[in-house]
Amino acid sequence: MVCGSHKVKIIDLSGTKVKTVWEWQASDDPCLDTLHFQKMDECKPINNGKQLLVTSSTGGCALLDTASKKALFSTYLPNAHSMELLFEDYVAVIASSKPGGDRMIIYNWREGKQLWEDSIFSGHGLAWVPERSSLYALGESELRRYHLKLSESLSLKQDTCYELPSKGGHDLIWLPSKQSLVISASKNVWEFDLKTEKFAPHPLLHKSHKVKSISFYRDKLLYVQAEESWWAHHIKLFNGPDIPVSDLRVYKARWIYSHR
Repeated sequence: MVCGSHKVKIIDLSGTKVKTVWEWQASDDPCLDTLHFQKMDECKPINNGKQLLVTSSTGGCALLDTASKKALFSTYLPNAHSMELLFEDYVAVIASSKPGGDRMIIYNWREGKQLWEDSIFSGHGLAWVPERSSLYALGESELRRYHLKLSESLSLKQDTCYELPSKGGHDLIWLPSKQSLVISASKNVWEFDLKTEKFAPHPLLHKSHKVKSISFYRDKLLYVQAEESWWAHHIKLFNGPDIPVSDLRVYKARWIYSHR
């Protein structure tokens, strides 16, 4: 899955040529404001790709049903940069710097209600680790951990804040198999061990600059590295050929699978 410009695509890499098998833009759902989905900057498949979490730096945020291409939930948050599903009924959205941004908000998406918010400078990434009931949020120079509790309602509290080894926090993903988080920053990529709570250089990508997204599936590593300003024209496969995407300013790419 790849996003950029005003589109989200699913591409098939199994053949000799890249093939687009699914495509979405906000105009596919008449209930969405297309002006809010002009610069797509997140595309997270959930539930084995049956649903998608998408955000745009022009403010649009949505939980999509893949088959119908319709939004099950949508909201507006200036400079939204990532989104995460919590339990089954809640989503978190995080936003970078812009008037009305620099914050994280949690919604009950089924009821369309905002429940909670907190400020975070240059918010860029979110990762939910259900085994620890922890939501991790990535800012310009910090990684925060929030403890979530679900009883009759959702409650959460920030319990730890870690200073990043280098500034410019961008993408944040959870690796269940290693119980670690992978974090891209402006000039480095780091791995954060959830048990020891320590950062270490990522063994494959540590010295890579301007990495906008990282995605693992088994032994396959997919990432986007900016080629012009904040976007790219290719998706990179570690130890594999670059994948050209000619009609998008590519910002993020994700394998389609679900660990939930």
